[in-house]
Amino acid sequence: MALFFVFLFAALCILVSLAVRRRRIRRGGAVGEEQELMLPPGSMGLPYVGETLLLYHQNPSVFFASKQMRYGDVFKTHLLGCPCVMLASPEAARFVLVTHQQLFKPTYPPSKERMIGPSALFFHQGEYHLRLRRLVQGSLGPDALRAMLPDVESAVASTLAAWDGHVASTFHAMKRLTFEVGITTIFGGLLDDRHKEELRRNYSVVEKGYNCFPSRIPGTLYYRAVQVSSASHTRKLS
Repeated sequence: MALFFVFLFAALCILVSLAVRRRRIRRGGAVGEEQELMLPPGSMGLPYVGETLLLYHQNPSVFFASKQMRYGDVFKTHLLGCPCVMLASPEAARFVLVTHQQLFKPTYPPSKERMIGPSALFFHQGEYHLRLRRLVQGSLGPDALRAMLPDVESAVASTLAAWDGHVASTFHAMKRLTFEVGITTIFGGLLDDRHKEELRRNYSVVEKGYNCFPSRIPGTLYYRAVQVSSASHTRKLS
């Protein structure tokens, strides 16, 4: 699974349009003459669904390793409704993230923006992004974290107490604890149990739909996630 997340992280750092649109440049300075820049090798799969079904059918690590073996360290594909370019080597990642980062724009697929909402921090660049980031960083400074310690300690103690005499799943317990700490960080322990449980249910729906194929057919996990997110956003604005 680690390899899977490395590939996804690299893919998110590439401007998606670079993977699906062939940019045209002037050739030899002659007016009207254009040359298409070639995309990396790879397969875009079936129309609309791309290679998403193949990814779901296989272990993600096997899927990406087979692509790397066949096409090399940089290849194109189409996943979760989004054409993209995958990077599978430190050199390629360094080119995008460090040495030539000014040529690329970090972005997420439009399906994620529809689900999470256009105001999210990672959908923006420039001054608005910096302003939001300063607000977030302010709530995570040393003084703010010290003030949260009693609430965080209480959440940890409650989690450990729930294990007493029971067989517990560490994975699910840590997910729940992480959620509790996140809620404490955002709301400062001011959220009552009823609203906290409602938020937990909504978050679970969004989490399940996040990496699903972005189908707008009613009843699908993605559709439900978008509906829940939109309803929560509307309620917050009202």
